[in-house]
Amino acid sequence: MKDKSVVLRLLSLCLISLLLILSLFHTSYSENIVIAPLKQIKNGISVQNVTCAGDLILVFKISDGSPACVTNATADMLFVRQSHTQISEINVFVKYKILSWHDVPEKYNDNIVRMIWVDTDSDPVQVAMKSHEKPEGYAALFLWKFTWDLYSNSKDRCIDPITNEYTNFMCPWLDNGIADMKQKIFLWFTEYKHAGGKLDYLIMDDEFSFSNWSLNEKSGWYNAIAEDPRFGTLIPRIHQTSFDLVMNRPHTNHPAYLQWNAIQDEMLVDARNEAIFKPIQELYPDVKATNYDDYFVLKDVVVPEKNGHKQYYFKNFGTHNSKAFYGDLGQYEKMIGGNSSQVLEWELSVFDAIKKSSDIPNMMWVSYFSYGKNDLNQQDYETLMLYLICNTGEPLLFWNPNATDEDNQIMDGIVSKVNDENYCKRYM
Repeated sequence: MKDKSVVLRLLSLCLISLLLILSLFHTSYSENIVIAPLKQIKNGISVQNVTCAGDLILVFKISDGSPACVTNATADMLFVRQSHTQISEINVFVKYKILSWHDVPEKYNDNIVRMIWVDTDSDPVQVAMKSHEKPEGYAALFLWKFTWDLYSNSKDRCIDPITNEYTNFMCPWLDNGIADMKQKIFLWFTEYKHAGGKLDYLIMDDEFSFSNWSLNEKSGWYNAIAEDPRFGTLIPRIHQTSFDLVMNRPHTNHPAYLQWNAIQDEMLVDARNEAIFKPIQELYPDVKATNYDDYFVLKDVVVPEKNGHKQYYFKNFGTHNSKAFYGDLGQYEKMIGGNSSQVLEWELSVFDAIKKSSDIPNMMWVSYFSYGKNDLNQQDYETLMLYLICNTGEPLLFWNPNATDEDNQIMDGIVSKVNDENYCKRYM
């Protein structure tokens, strides 16, 4: 019996030793599969979610923000030297990507992420599932036609002052459209959130406008707005009692002409923010949002746009300015010439004017290189893209409906350059 007891004890000790060895092996193996912090960040993992193996501590180099995993003793030494910190809210390089309008070949998916289109009949549950297919931090919804009802509510048409009946023309006062759209947005995005939908970016391309350029397209539209009983509320803002100086302008840079465009744009941006952005922001407080060509720029720094107008604007939609940089000089080419270097200089000046006007962050639309109206050569095109990326830190919005494989390859190469050892720090 005594011998049997000894044997049992030996077996127990062997089993315990084996379990300890397996435990140590598992721990060592688990620690070994944790990749380096910088590689984790470059792969799209947020700073807050970076992990270190075992008992190692995550620290950041103060000079450049680069992360490292070190022992307690090493960390104490680095803190004494004041060369490192444990604060994660410093400028740490994260792998950069852009957002595209259209699909790109799979070989470019590491740098170019397609936005998820949301149309009028899109199912929020299905869209929510798609959002989980996107890289961390790049779930971007592109609203297409989804919000166009904001501008077509029959009760927002201009009112005939004599008959008190609605005319056939839409007016800038969109109270009914705002109310209906706000409800539609809230219901759809509430269901989307309940389905687990992710939302990092909200991108729109609503180009409806009451600008002079648009009103000129329909005879009688000016008069319908000017005769509406609500027009009196705008008189103090345009400094005119009618549209006379706006319609019968001596030139398109007349103050009344530019002022009306700025005011109508502000009214539309206010409507979009109230009906679309605010209800979404209540559900997704950290969402970044833009609408095509909604941006703020001061009149004393504004650069003429491609039609030669020094058109300023009062407000942006959502959280970011959004301006198109397509290398298209348009009619302004007749004034300054149209070679590539001149176009590049003009595009950079347009961006700098927007940046000087406010602290509002920027998320800019760009075209593919072979776009028919692009007047930039490839070198200047790449220079513009890099300048926009490095001065915004936000994804470019890549309009690429007819891009060739070479176009996508060029853009992929630009993004790869940005991700090459944090290129922008050296570039700027």
